[in-house]
Amino acid sequence: MKTRRRRPDETLQDLCHEIERLAALAFPETTPEMRDILGRDAFIDALNNNSFEFKVKERDPLTLAKALTTAVRIEALYRS
Repeated sequence: MKTRRRRPDETLQDLCHEIERLAALAFPETTPEMRDILGRDAFIDALNNNSFEFKVKERDPLTLAKALTTAVRIEALYRS
């Protein structure tokens, strides 16, 4: 999970789904809450853009789902 990075053609939703899958494989014995926190951090690190990562971290999302929502909103602002 630590080395996973977003590919240029990959959507944020696809990246999130892949991180969820990897977290489930890497941490099968942990609680879902802990897996969500680990997945959230890996997702943010996988965005592969330092300023984008900072903007998402700045909003302090508590879960992977909230990190995804935040990232989608920020990306939409960048593109508009």
